[in-house]
Amino acid sequence: METPAPASTMDIVFPKLILFPVLVCNYKCPYCVNIYGDYSGTMPSHLAYRLEPASKWVRAIRSLRGVHQITIGGGEPGLHPEIGAIINAIPDDIPIVFGTNGSRHVMDRLLEITRRDNLWVQVTFHASQVSAKEFAECMSRLLEKFRGRCGFHTVGEPRREDSDYLTKTLGQSPSWHGYIADETGMLASDHPAVKPKLPPSTVSCPVAYWVEVAPNGDIYACHQLMYAGSRIGILGNVFDGWVAQATEMTCPKYGHCHPCDLHRFVDPQSLLRDYLANPRRITT
Repeated sequence: METPAPASTMDIVFPKLILFPVLVCNYKCPYCVNIYGDYSGTMPSHLAYRLEPASKWVRAIRSLRGVHQITIGGGEPGLHPEIGAIINAIPDDIPIVFGTNGSRHVMDRLLEITRRDNLWVQVTFHASQVSAKEFAECMSRLLEKFRGRCGFHTVGEPRREDSDYLTKTLGQSPSWHGYIADETGMLASDHPAVKPKLPPSTVSCPVAYWVEVAPNGDIYACHQLMYAGSRIGILGNVFDGWVAQATEMTCPKYGHCHPCDLHRFVDPQSLLRDYLANPRRITT
């Protein structure tokens, strides 16, 4: 496919974007679902994207048309030295969800983000990486800055003593995600799209109404292919100003979907909601 020349405005055609300014993380969680077994705390070599400056992200964000929501993810997005400038450039009429581990390591950068009514800061407590006391100290600073626009959750059910401490110290009880990945980094689940012990299948997969944008600007149809640095499934590039209006893609990884992609199969707005019952398999 020939790549169109960059334009002053860009019709993104997918109303929800998940932006990944970085994929690196300062934690080394053994259950991480994003690094697929590489628990060194750094990206695998094939994911070593060059760090793009805020000016490039800001120019791309301001060129987008048709975006209804933006989520900022990682890795730990606070490791981008200009994360505040990137988020502050998103227009006020677009809801923003920003996910972070809220650690001391990135706190100064997080506090550069402007508190706005269209921004929600979601902080994750990883008990294997930080004490409840240290997390509460950092979380208190974020709650003070983003009053009414900030919450936190834990990965897995927290220990009773941690939950009690956080509730007492912060004045709110943590919600928690009940999933834990297995040793391969995949979700420990019986969901038909996640079968790590089975060989992957090549299928024609419908493209959902949201997409992921990698640190180099490439637009991916799903987390699985984006985190793998795949050359399959790229729908465009926000820095270069082009996007394909694809409704389906050929994917060789069906059966090994990323946990965050499972929502694509059940969300009522997703084209994938009936897909599990009858995947269109391709014989190669």
